[in-house]
Order: sequence, then structure tokens, then C-alpha cells
Amino acid sequence: MKATGVLCVVCMALVGDRAPHGAPIFVEDTASRACFRPEANDLGLIFGGGTLKLASLRPDGGAGQELNGNYRESVKSQKDSDKNSMNSVPTETKSVSGSEAEEIKRCLLPLPHEISVGHKVVLAPGDIGIRLRKTAGPAERNTVAQLRQLFKEQAGVEATGDKFEILVGLIDNDGAIDGIKPDNAERLKEVPNNEQAYLIQPVQENRLIVGALSEKGLLYGVTTLCQLIEANITKEAVSIPLVSVLDWPDFDDRGFWHMPRPMPLQDIPWMASLKLNKFHCATNFDVLPDNKPVPQITPYFQKEPAGEKEWSIPFDEALSRGVEVIPGIVHMDFFESGSNGFTSTYPELIGKGERPKSGAFERTKYRAPCASNPRLIEILTELMTNIASWGVSTVYVWTTEYPGGQCECEACVKEGQFQAEVRSALTAWRNVRKTYPELKLGLFFGAGGFTPGEKWFPDYPKEAVDEILATLPKEVRMCVSLGIDDDVLKDYVDQGGLVTRCFIVSLS
Repeated sequence: MKATGVLCVVCMALVGDRAPHGAPIFVEDTASRACFRPEANDLGLIFGGGTLKLASLRPDGGAGQELNGNYRESVKSQKDSDKNSMNSVPTETKSVSGSEAEEIKRCLLPLPHEISVGHKVVLAPGDIGIRLRKTAGPAERNTVAQLRQLFKEQAGVEATGDKFEILVGLIDNDGAIDGIKPDNAERLKEVPNNEQAYLIQPVQENRLIVGALSEKGLLYGVTTLCQLIEANITKEAVSIPLVSVLDWPDFDDRGFWHMPRPMPLQDIPWMASLKLNKFHCATNFDVLPDNKPVPQITPYFQKEPAGEKEWSIPFDEALSRGVEVIPGIVHMDFFESGSNGFTSTYPELIGKGERPKSGAFERTKYRAPCASNPRLIEILTELMTNIASWGVSTVYVWTTEYPGGQCECEACVKEGQFQAEVRSALTAWRNVRKTYPELKLGLFFGAGGFTPGEKWFPDYPKEAVDEILATLPKEVRMCVSLGIDDDVLKDYVDQGGLVTRCFIVSLS
């Protein structure tokens, strides 16, 4: 698999546990503070040619499989075959051949790090009981909701039977779930990002355990089990692979940068089912008659009425699926053309001279602001305060997209366009932290706004980037798609800085 071209920055493809991308995708590792290049992956979501293709890939050479028509037919064929073999439905344990085991694994995206399957149990859906550990809290109970819903929707049962048990729960300090000790409980503590790790293990032939150290890991374990079951469940019978799984993410955060608009609502839970946990959304704003800027994130999800409950502020439904929505205040050179009331309310923030105008100014009207003016801090403080009130953990500020943008007023030229923008963002963030002390900040640099026909993208001014990185607080994350060289970011990582790299590539 190789990179074959560059796609537009308007949307972001997905990254799985290890992944490249197909419009900017991002990976973050808060534990090692590492910066990553696109290499072999567990999951890639690729935008190209107007279609969406999904591939399960492994660095060990395991076969990838696009989710195309042929794959859907193979899953349907396997499901029909199992249905025919299950018409009589006495409880039965069957051996799984090597080829069937591979088909079972191909139902999983992303593919777990360690998985083996030698048998499956076939029985009536009503004979299966889903049980939580006795001391389960509210968050644990929430993790099994999708599993119960699967049985209710596809088999018409509540899964309260007593012939086969699916036991779900957090592993206690003794390495057990209700007194049952899974084999890999100790290993679970040792794997990377273990707060998101999980195990699945059969206990004899009448029980399957899903265990984890945290609710987030438990959610991912249940998600994997749902993928294993959903291809082989009907109202008449269900085939449950007796799998042994130990899995963890290579990257702490995995997500979709710059969600496309409008976003079909059915895609959101589907992406969450792929264990993506961060959805970054551009946040525009309008200025009200009282001169207050008000952030607007709703165009992503409220085109359809059903989205208002599931995906609107405070994003409770997203959080229940293990997903965090990360608002990003849109590129500063978009303020003038994209924010109603901005020009009339803040005329002093219009960039001075010709240099602030992007290469595509005649078409887009994008223009870098007068970033040295203190009213920029005022706007950013108001916007961040509003966003923090939504209950999010992090807000991003997107700097001017066009690397050549530079307000020509004396103060901006002296300080530098991007230095002034970053200083204003940091000052606003510190203001907001007086009320919301846990709010985290990220800065996004994504070069764009070029003259039509331009062959390649210029970088942000190196002296500006060097100066910004030299003074940037280490708890503030630097996120980059284009415009800053990898070597510069690596040096910053080596100094303890936090970096997220978004990639814009097409794969074939």
C-alpha cells in the first residue's frame, strides 16, 4: 500500500489503532508525547473518487479487506449458511475451521492485537443471558447497552436466558470478575494505553467474559463482541465465537479531524463502533446585536432532527459511545467572511494592507486579522468561555490558514502574524481557566488558502514557528496538517512537547 495523491483539507479521514489517512486524520499519544508518521495500520478510512472505502490492515502482513460489495456478500453468505445450520437450535458447541476463523476475524474493525478462535456455540437467542458483575456502577451498566440492543433488534429477546452467559465487568484488584479470574488479567495491566484495553475469554463452553480495567476499555470490549455476533444472529438462532482476545490501542487518541458537513447521522455511531474516540469539529461564530460572539457547532449534526438529541451540546450521546467532541474555533482568516456581524462590530480587526489576503482572496475573501489588536483576545475569551460551558475537555484555536498572511500594521509586523495569533489564544485560554481550570488548549496549523493552480503548499515562516515552539507551554498541544516540517515537530517532541500530526493522503 502506498500514498498516491493529495486530497483536500476540507474533511478528515479516520485513523484506527495504527493508521494512515485519507484527508487529514490524526493520531495522538499523550503517554509518550510522540509524533507519528503514517505507517502500517489496523484501520484506515479513505476518501477518494467520491467513495468511502474501509480497510482492515495489519503490519504483520495479515490480509486487508475493503468493505465493498464483495465483502458484504461474503458476510451475507456466511450468515445465511449459519442460519441454515441453526434451524434446529439445540445448544451445540462446534469446532471452527481455519478458514472460518479468518472469516470471523474479518468482521472486526480494527483487528485486535491478539485473537484466537477454535470453537463457537450455537443456540437460541433466548437461551443467552447478559450479566454485569454484581458491584457494577452506572458507567459499567451503560457499556452493555449496545449489546442488549443488538439482541433486542435482531433477535427480539432481552437476553436474560440461563444456558449461556456473557459476563461483563471491570476486573478487581484481585484480577477477577465476580470471583472468576481471566487468564490475561495481569497482562492487561502491562499493555500500552491499558485504560482503553480489554480482554474477551471463554470460560468452559457456557460462558464468555468481557473484562477491562476501566469503563472505556469495557466499552471497547463490548463493541468487539457486538461485531463478532451481529453477522450471525437471527430470531431463530445465534452463533457466538468462543474467542480469546487481548487488545489495546497503540495510540491514546484516534479520530476524525474536521468532520464533514453535513454529516449523515448514521455515520457517527458507526465511526464510534470503530473505536475512534475524538471528533474534531470546526466551530464558527456569529456576533449578536449585543456585540457578543456566539460559537456555532450545530450545522454538523442538526440538519436532521434526530441529531439534536444524540449529537448536540453537551454531547452526552457521543460520550456514552466513548467519543469526545473537540470544538475548534475556525481559522482566524475565516472570521471576516464566515462570521455574521464580525466586520461591522470589529472593524479594527480587519487585516491591514494587501499581505493579509490569502492567495484565493478574490474567491473566498479570507484575510488574516490584525492579531496584535487586544480585541482579538476579547473575542477568543468569549468564544472559549462559551465552549467550555458545553462541558468539553479541550478547545482548539485554528490559526490563519494561509502561511503568507501578514497584517501590515506596525505592531503585527513587529511581533509576527502567527506569534500574535498564538499569544492572543494563550492569553484568552488563561483568562478562561480562571473559571474552567481544567480546560485544555490545542493550536492547529493547517496550511491552505493558496492561489488556484499553485502546485505545492508553502510552509509557515520558520522563524515564526521556532519562536512559537520555544515559548509554548508544554501542556498545550500543537496540531499540524501541512506547513510545518516533521523534523521541527520531532525536535519539539524531544523537548517534551505535545504534537498531533494530521495526514492528508490517499491510499491504494
